Amino acid sequence: MRKIIGVDIDDVLADFSSAFIAFCGEHYGKCVKKEDFTHVDFWRGWGVSREKLVSWLGAFNESYAEERMLPLPGSQEVICQMAECHELHVITSRPLEIAQGTVRWIERHFGKSFLDVHFCTTKGGLVSTRSKKTVCEMLGAKILLDDHPQNADECSSNGIQVYLFDQPWNRHIEQGPQIVRVFSWEDEAIQNLL
Repeated sequence: MRKIIGVDIDDVLADFSSAFIAFCGEHYGKCVKKEDFTHVDFWRGWGVSREKLVSWLGAFNESYAEERMLPLPGSQEVICQMAECHELHVITSRPLEIAQGTVRWIERHFGKSFLDVHFCTTKGGLVSTRSKKTVCEMLGAKILLDDHPQNADECSSNGIQVYLFDQPWNRHIEQGPQIVRVFSWEDEAIQNLL
C-alpha cells in the first residue's frame, strides 16, 4: 500500500553534522566532535552564544553546505527505491531563506524522488512557522524519518510513526510503539518500508 512519508534532511538524508564540524574547524578554529552534541541546541555544548552559532550556520549554508555536504551512506539508493512505492516529502527545520540551495542539493543527490519540500522555520532557523507534526497532518503522512527528539515526541504522541535516526542528541528518547530507533539506511526497519 502506497504511504505518504515525511523525511528530514540534516543527519537523516545529509551528513550535516560532519560537514558543519569541518566548516567550523576550518573557518573558526572550533574543534568539536559529533559525540559531544548531546543536546539539539549545539551552541550549548560548544562554548559559544546561540547568536554566534546561528551566524556560523548562515555562513555555512551560504558558502559551504550545498557543495560540501554529502548524502548519508545508503540514503540515495533507499530513497530511490522508496519513491517507487510511496509518496515522499522532505519536511525540514531548515530556514526558508535557504530554500533554493536546499532544493538544488536535494535534486542533485535525490533527483525527483520527493514530491515537495516543506520548510518549517525562518529567520535563520530561529522562528518556527509550523511544526513537523502540522506538516505531516496536512499531507496525511503517517510516517516521519527524523533525528530531532522534539519532533519524535510530538509526532509519535499524535499517531505518526517515527523512525528516529540515532544521534547523540536523541539517545535519551526511548523506543516505543510509535518510535523505532534506526542506525542507518540499511537498518531492517527502514528496509521493511520498501
